[in-house]
Amino acid sequence: MIRRLVAPVLAIALLHLAGCGVPVEDEPRQITPPRSQFAPHGSLTPEPADSGTVEEHLCFVRDAKLVVVVRRVAGYPVPSAHLRHLVSGPNEAERTTNLVNPLSDGNIAAEVRIDGTEAIVEFRAEVDTTVRTDEILMYGQIVCTLTTRPDTTGVSFYQEGQRLGIPRADGSLSQGPLTRIDYEELIVDG
Repeated sequence: MIRRLVAPVLAIALLHLAGCGVPVEDEPRQITPPRSQFAPHGSLTPEPADSGTVEEHLCFVRDAKLVVVVRRVAGYPVPSAHLRHLVSGPNEAERTTNLVNPLSDGNIAAEVRIDGTEAIVEFRAEVDTTVRTDEILMYGQIVCTLTTRPDTTGVSFYQEGQRLGIPRADGSLSQGPLTRIDYEELIVDG
C-alpha cells in the first residue's frame, strides 16, 4: 500500500522540481509583460485628473433656496479666488438647471483671508445691510460656499475694519462668525 502511494507522490515531486522547463535563477529579475491586443489600455497608476482634482463647492440660488454645486478643479483655490468663482455665477450647464446668482448682480467688491479657521470677508465698497430676502440669500451664498472649505468653520464680514451685522436666514442680524447652520433652512439638495 505504501509503495502505491510513494510512486505518485514521487512523480508529482519530480514534476514540481522540474518547474515545467523554467530554469532556476540565483537572483530575481524584472519581467516586462508583452503588449497584446488583450492588454489593458492605460495605467494602473491613477492619472492626475483622477487623483489630483478636488471638489470646489459653490452655493447658487434656485427658487429662493441655496443649492450647493460641486465643481472639479485642479487644486483648491485660495479664498479670494473661491469667492470670485462664486461671484462669476453658474456656468452654462448649471444655468440649464435654473440656478441663478444674486451676487453677480450686486458687483461684490471684497477680499477674503483666513484667520485661524475664520474667513474674513472685507468689503471695499459700502454695503447696504438692510434685511431683504435677496440680501439674506447673497450672504447665505458666501457663508455656505466659504464654510465648505477645509480651512474654514465660520465667516465674518467687515468694512473699513468694522465688523458688519449680517442677516441670518431668519432675518436676525449677527456680527458673526456665521456658519452654514445660520442658513440651514435655506439649503436644499441640488
